Amino acid sequence: MESKNAERLQQAGRPGAAEPSGPMPPLYTVTEVADYLHVSRSTVYRLIEDGSLRGTRIGQALRFTPDNIRELIALGSVDRGA
Repeated sequence: MESKNAERLQQAGRPGAAEPSGPMPPLYTVTEVADYLHVSRSTVYRLIEDGSLRGTRIGQALRFTPDNIRELIALGSVDRGA
């Protein structure tokens, strides 16, 4: 197992391997997004299902960047006159 991980790390360092162009943004879990927005986890899943909240699946885990959360908040903006 260790040799496979070591091999992957070596390959990642080879020329032509994709490198981040800067610091990586933090990634948040469904629970962290729910806590931040003061909603339930099921509400977060519903927002994903209806397309209001975009995220990234890493393996089986869903993760969200700050930009994903900002986009959701911008969708819910209300004009003063409304």
